[in-house]
Amino acid sequence: MSLNAYPNPFNTTVTIRYTVPKESDVEISIYNLVGEKIKTLVRGKVDAGAYLLTWDGKDEQGNSCGTSLYFIRFRAGSEQKVLRAVLIK
Repeated sequence: MSLNAYPNPFNTTVTIRYTVPKESDVEISIYNLVGEKIKTLVRGKVDAGAYLLTWDGKDEQGNSCGTSLYFIRFRAGSEQKVLRAVLIK
């Protein structure tokens, strides 16, 4: 299981690359500095493999998020990783 985000810091979009070693229930969500979930990017069963996705710096309602530090939480099965991503407008 691996997780990267680039470019970081980012201006308009950040690309998130993740790998899953075996079929797993996966959730990838974005959290703000106070720990509120602002967007869920992936939720569901994923086959083993490598994946790319992008986050456009918007919340669930489509509103642009402001300049700040955000946390990308990746959960696959019982494992989890957290990355920091900086959005600069």
